[in-house]
Amino acid sequence: MPTSRVHTLPCRNAQYVSITALLYGTTSANPIRVPIRTRTTNELRNPIVEEAFGGHDVRIQIHDTQVTVHRGRQIHQFCIFVTNRQDLPLNAAIAALTPGESWRGNILVMRLGKKINGVVNLRADDGRLIRFVLRRFISRGAAARDTAESWAGRGRQWRAERGKLTATTSLVVKTAVHAIDAVSVCIVLCKFGQLLRTEHKEGRCI
Repeated sequence: MPTSRVHTLPCRNAQYVSITALLYGTTSANPIRVPIRTRTTNELRNPIVEEAFGGHDVRIQIHDTQVTVHRGRQIHQFCIFVTNRQDLPLNAAIAALTPGESWRGNILVMRLGKKINGVVNLRADDGRLIRFVLRRFISRGAAARDTAESWAGRGRQWRAERGKLTATTSLVVKTAVHAIDAVSVCIVLCKFGQLLRTEHKEGRCI
């Protein structure tokens, strides 16, 4: 399962800040807020997410997906970092979030800035939005396991019957380059540059 992310190593001369992320991990049924060391320059904030996925072992393949949530007039952007291999332990937090679905390895979610190019600290109420996003992410990934190629270049729209958001919410998922693994299939919502748009109406989802 080739990685879609360049492996980032710490540098002695670089400047860093600590940015809060949300970790859905293999050891706890509850998501945990964790500090992520983030390399900062005048142009970019680049998180060293490898530290949340077992260190700097170059064999660890990390995939990333950018998600935009439109809630009324508000726009929220997140970046989801994942690993998913057959030899990794089951994700306890995902099992609690989406009963009946499974994921192997950690999932890390960070907020993307509007004025800052890169990641920023999570807001107090981001947990609700992230739960909404991950439920869609996991359920769509499970549905795409056997037919991922047929999703390429094709959008799908649906309306959620559940939800707790009071405003009409649109979820636009834009994936980076992903591939199908012969043993444990990597999530493929659509190919690079394609959009998958979902319409989320008021309900009981969150």
